[in-house]
Amino acid sequence: MSTGPAPRVLIAVGTLEVGGAERQVLEICRALGERGFRFDVVTIGEEGALAPDLRNAGAGMHSLRISPRGSSRMARLLRLVRSVPRMRALLRQLRPDLVHAYLTEMSIVTVAARWPRRRPPLILSKRSLAEWVARDPIYFPLARWMNRRADVILANSNAVADEAIRKENADPKRVRVIYNGVDMERYHPGPPEEALARELGIPAGVPVIGMIANFFVYKGHAEVVRAAAILRGQGLEFTLLFVGRDGDASEEVRRRIREAGLTERVRFAGSRPDVPGLLRLCDVFVSASYEEGFSNSILEAMSSGRAIVATRVGGTPEQIEDGVTGLLAQPRDPEALALALARVLREPDLRSRLGAAAREAVGHRFSLDRLAERISNLYREVRR
Repeated sequence: MSTGPAPRVLIAVGTLEVGGAERQVLEICRALGERGFRFDVVTIGEEGALAPDLRNAGAGMHSLRISPRGSSRMARLLRLVRSVPRMRALLRQLRPDLVHAYLTEMSIVTVAARWPRRRPPLILSKRSLAEWVARDPIYFPLARWMNRRADVILANSNAVADEAIRKENADPKRVRVIYNGVDMERYHPGPPEEALARELGIPAGVPVIGMIANFFVYKGHAEVVRAAAILRGQGLEFTLLFVGRDGDASEEVRRRIREAGLTERVRFAGSRPDVPGLLRLCDVFVSASYEEGFSNSILEAMSSGRAIVATRVGGTPEQIEDGVTGLLAQPRDPEALALALARVLREPDLRSRLGAAAREAVGHRFSLDRLAERISNLYREVRR
């Protein structure tokens, strides 16, 4: 590991709304800020809900102040083009020792802003599978172009790394894998907060199945609703708690809930910052994604000692050992999902055993201290 003073790092991320990548940015800034690292964070447009927490962690906040003008592919690309000169100006102003870019669009802006000198050193974070990029006629060649210009391509699971190499022609010599980490002091087991349960209208004594995911189709909310209908048909009691902001799946999910007659059993919490308390309300945590790089929500549920039912996709089997730290089911299969959920609902001892083993696994493999140490070493190595 390199020695010397900790580098000044510019983190580039599209927005700071509540999401997996954004929460991980906050955790890294908190943990490494305590180790002497200096952080600036730049977004394309408005900062988002997590910005105050980043300021409290000591990060300097910046915005390129490019507002969205439509959601079409062309509008998004024009937004990126307009962002490049402002990003270049910010790099000249801040003169960071390295840049760490998250998510596709801000990675494109950062790579273009460094051209042609390719400085400062750049880490590109890959946090999801390449499926949607590989299908896109514009973003796919851009992804390959970015990979050739990054100093390090940082994947958060072996599944993500393998796809970057196979589908995006990433150079294996530049690819690193560092698993996400979670703050075990913040996400811990404990009794549910009665005031929070009352606020959300959750009845006492009824098991809660919780899902924390923004409402995008690939997250599998529709399959969870279909599985819940199967559970009700088996006579099982439960409340289904959805946490996350609206997206392209919102209306379809609500329609399915009405048609299945599940309205009285479902609670929508929206996007909220009190995730640790929400997890302690849950007896079972479910993740039904069709594709997943490495889920922060699953990690947080593991650290909270929850019994987890998740789909066997992407990096999830690297987090969950089936039958030991959770139960895995095939994606897009409501019957298989319902079978696993029914098992943990019917067997309290199994719920306790899975939850305890999950938290123990976090301590060994996915703690925030472990993440901070590895990111610290990488930052010092990349700086030159």
